[in-house]
Amino acid sequence: MVLLGLVALMAVSCARNPEINVLTDVPKPDVDRRLLVPCPNPVSVPKRDLKRGEVVRLWNGDRTRLRRCAKEKAAITKQLNRETKLGSERDAKSK
Repeated sequence: MVLLGLVALMAVSCARNPEINVLTDVPKPDVDRRLLVPCPNPVSVPKRDLKRGEVVRLWNGDRTRLRRCAKEKAAITKQLNRETKLGSERDAKSK
């Protein structure tokens, strides 16, 4: 019972504290929509024994697409981090 009373007191004191800001409208940065496309699936492998050259070609193709996709995902992360940082700096200056 005492614990319930303490929890109620904490809730009331937090609700009255003007220093606690709740962010309700989170700005969404503009992101190039091409960067939101999921990475491609690996190539389909024929249901037969493959020659060494075929394996190398298919594997290289998959690795190339994976590297390209990783660069795109890194670009979106960099953009979001930059815009989030700029947004937080802008908000701090406006206070």
